[in-house]
Amino acid sequence: MLEPFSAQVLRQVMIDARNPYYKLFGEYYTQETCINGIVGMQAREKNSFEVFLSPNPVSNRLLVTCKDQSDFDLPHVIEVWNSLGNRVSVDIIKGDHLQYEVDVDHLTSGVYFISVEYEGIQKVLRFVVNH
Repeated sequence: MLEPFSAQVLRQVMIDARNPYYKLFGEYYTQETCINGIVGMQAREKNSFEVFLSPNPVSNRLLVTCKDQSDFDLPHVIEVWNSLGNRVSVDIIKGDHLQYEVDVDHLTSGVYFISVEYEGIQKVLRFVVNH
């Protein structure tokens, strides 16, 4: 005998006292959020960060500002690349520096790219040096 759909679904509901969730057809749901089992929503928020550059175009010092959802206390890498793909500088920043100045006085006028890597996530932005 076939049961109504809702009765079939209710038999698959699983409750855990530490982390209430329910399982439907192999996917885990918490309230209205679907979690794929590999990376939860909290892990994605923790790993997200934003990078802002100012001024752009720049003549002597480029200010790199990082905004993050969590503590920005792990080492992060800042690299500058020219338009030909050659790395012209690399810095490893440790601590909770949310702003960092990059000296671009030694660079010739032109288009460059800056790469900021934090917890395995890399953001790349374009900036212009104009002397």
